[in-house]
Order: sequence, then C-alpha cells, then structure tokens
Amino acid sequence: MTFFDKCVDVYNRLSDDTSKSIFDARMQCMLGKIDKWKMSTMLQGEQKYNLNCFLQKDFDRYFTEGKSVVVFGAGAVGKYTAKLLCGGGITDITFCDSSSENSGKVVDGINVISFDELCNLDKEYIVVLGSFNYAREMYEQCLWAGIDREKIYYPSRGFLTGYTGRQYFDFFQPNTGEVFVDAGAYNGMTSVDFAKWTNNSYEKIYMMEANPDNEALCHQAMKEYSVKNYNLITKGAWNQDGEVSFNRTNCGAGSQIDIRNGSEKISTTTIDKMLLGEKATFIKMDIEGAEYQALEGAKETIQKYSPRLAISVYHKDNDFVVLPDLILQLNSNYQFTFRHYSSWWEETVLYAWC
Repeated sequence: MTFFDKCVDVYNRLSDDTSKSIFDARMQCMLGKIDKWKMSTMLQGEQKYNLNCFLQKDFDRYFTEGKSVVVFGAGAVGKYTAKLLCGGGITDITFCDSSSENSGKVVDGINVISFDELCNLDKEYIVVLGSFNYAREMYEQCLWAGIDREKIYYPSRGFLTGYTGRQYFDFFQPNTGEVFVDAGAYNGMTSVDFAKWTNNSYEKIYMMEANPDNEALCHQAMKEYSVKNYNLITKGAWNQDGEVSFNRTNCGAGSQIDIRNGSEKISTTTIDKMLLGEKATFIKMDIEGAEYQALEGAKETIQKYSPRLAISVYHKDNDFVVLPDLILQLNSNYQFTFRHYSSWWEETVLYAWC
C-alpha cells in the first residue's frame, strides 16, 4: 500500500468534520504548502482557551481585569497571539509596530499604533511580545524606553500558548471495569484525571514512565489524590525488552527515547509483556515520538482486547497517518477521531475505538 493509499484509508475512517479539518491542516503542513504558524491557526478553529504558558505559572499576575493588551508585533506571530487572546476572552487589544509607517492601520480588525504611541499611552496596559525571532530585542526595546518590566509579558516559549479541553477524557465515556495504561505518565496527573473520569470506579492503572526523575512525582500525585490500585513501571514503552538511548530534559516533560543521540540508557518493555496477557480497556500514549514502537509492543493486547486508544500524533510530521495506519494493521476494526488541544501545533490526539 502506498503512502497515498494509507492517507485515503485513514481519512475515510474519520468520524466527523472536525477530524477531517485537523487531518487536512496537518497534511498541508507536511507537504510544505503551509508553515506551522498557519497550521496552528487552522487547528485552533474557533476554540476557546484556558490561557497559560507551558512551565510558566505567573500568567494571572499580568492578565488582570481592566487592563488593555498591546501585542508588540503585527506579523504572523502577532496575529496568532491576538487571535489566541481573543479566544481567551480578552477583547481590548491593540497592535504595536516598530515602524511608524504602520501606525493607524488596521490588521485583522485590530488598530495598529507606533512604538512612540505605546510609550505615551495614558491607560493601564500590558505588552505581550508577539514575535518568535525578535522577542528578545522587543523586550530590551521596551525596557530601554522606560516601560516597567512588570508590564511586559515575555512568554517562556517565545510565543503565547493556550490549552483547551479535558485532554484524553472528553471524548469517550467510562465503562465498568476500566483498566488504564498511561504510557508516558510524567508526573502522574493523567492517571489522576483517569481516576476522576471514572469516579474512582476502575480495576487498575498501569503507569509507564521512562524518566527516573519523575518516579517520585508519580507516587506523590497518587498519594495526594488518593488514587489506588496502580502499578508504576519505570521503563519506557517500546517494542521489545532491553535498553535504548534516552535524552532527559531538565523539567521532566519532553524527555524522550533517542536511539542515535541519547545521552544515557534506560530500560524498556512492551505493553504486552507488562500486562502478561491480561486486558487493557484504555491505552493513552504521549511518549515523545516513541508511539509507533510502543504500539508495536501492544500488538497482542490490541488484537485480543480492542482497547480504546488515545495516542499523541504530533511528535513526528507524519504521525497522523502512520500511527492510525499501524493500528489498522494490528486490528482493522478501528475507527478514528482527531482532537486538538492547544493553540500551537502540539497536542493533537488520535482517539481510536472498535
């Protein structure tokens, strides 16, 4: 089967128009017809966001009621930022452009002011940096002009990010006797969400987390939220038992298996061997690009028990095709839905069920 045939097969099994729109956006980006900023705008649709920045906890200190927002930069990133802010319920927005030539113009329905006009605003405002490449220069320009650093919001990733929805648990309804596999458990909070989703009525939770730094976080979360009947496996989900190279990040999130360039070794196992032939009813995977191998390692479980699946499909450009195609090779009875949970290109989830 050619790649084109696989695309058609997956597309024809998508359950709704939202899924098809997400598929189309990712396909256009993969083929080079649009960049990731345009894809992100397409993936956003008309979603409303809980505004926050990944690993940045001081969002509310900046975005308080009654303040105007000036987005510094009216290019692609600035327009993306403004749309995100509007989706989060912030409507008093102005663009600022360093070039005085653009002062007085209207971009995407939003007025543009010059930097001099920004410096002389006589109302309460904050500045949100709206450029990926020039954010540092913009920040320093604001400081040199005497703008209080407490009025300048510098997103930790270089651009603003919003998240929406109850990821993994807003599509399916819980069944009796759920057995959950949390591949890529990170800090344990997805398993906590699973327990809440089932109203603490489930059989068992299997947590798989490759990064040893996160083991204590997982146990802490289980204790804090009184989650019972869980088993934490400190191995990576893979297609065989053994050791593979691994890159560990400072924050714990985003640590990943990297066969060629990993800086250390970790142990791996398969979901099939972990379960020892017992059932799983729901498998979630967010393992930084190792989803394909982990699905191969769940072959017997998928064929025998047809568990519902929630699989991240954004770590590699073609994941949205090759991962559902692999699932169909393992069990041809699956149907698919895509959902997207961030304003950026990350956090696209494939839901699969029979």
